[in-house]
Amino acid sequence: LVERAYPAAWRAKARRHPATRTFQALRMAVNDELGELQRFLDGILRRLRLGGRLAIICFHSLEDRMVKQAMRHWAEGCRCPRHVMRCVCGHEPEVRILFKKPVQAGEDELARNPRASSAKLRAAEKIAEDGTAGSDGACA
Repeated sequence: LVERAYPAAWRAKARRHPATRTFQALRMAVNDELGELQRFLDGILRRLRLGGRLAIICFHSLEDRMVKQAMRHWAEGCRCPRHVMRCVCGHEPEVRILFKKPVQAGEDELARNPRASSAKLRAAEKIAEDGTAGSDGACA
């Protein structure tokens, strides 16, 4: 049924069976996978020790976007609006992102494990206990 819902021209070019994405979406909805990931991201920094490293492997673009945005948010300094001339929030980065781009499987890994083709690894190191800054109020 799912296969017939896609145009024949699309099916001819597709690398995977059309039902793959459909059943992935159903599984993600039933298991509330994005909700679970968000709850994990909301609480993990409190559990990570100073100097501790967090590494997350994502297999789906929605998951990867959530992880990337969370890590960027944790790594940003001052969160004052742009029109404010001097930092008043005192926020300092909580993590240091370890790789600018996600780490992906190389050719040798893909030859041994084709399912690794969609995997993306992102990692960060905790550098501050919380988002509060020192007393000088300078932007990071």
